[in-house]
Amino acid sequence: MSADSLVLTSSGLPFNSPGLFVQGSTRALAPYGDGILCVGGGILRIGVVFTSGSTAQYPTSVVGAVPLSVAGFATAGSAVNFQFFYRDSTAFCTSSTFNTTNGVAIVWAP
Repeated sequence: MSADSLVLTSSGLPFNSPGLFVQGSTRALAPYGDGILCVGGGILRIGVVFTSGSTAQYPTSVVGAVPLSVAGFATAGSAVNFQFFYRDSTAFCTSSTFNTTNGVAIVWAP
């Protein structure tokens, strides 16, 4: 954790649109928008970002950006789950105007 260089990256997103990286304390599997909710438990908003082209990252390359372990209040040994929610006016499976990426789970090491 002291050398936190983790960067969350989502790709294949709508061009230049807003989205939200979130962290959950548990895993989930439920329909959500035009996708599947993969994070559950206590869901924490990590940060709003705009896609650059069709990619979103957190933390961003902005000077002074907060490392992911700080933004998510991580502790050594904690297992956390991340996901990106984004606006997408193109309806696929439902008439919802938002979608989600796949989720990812990590365990923070000291």
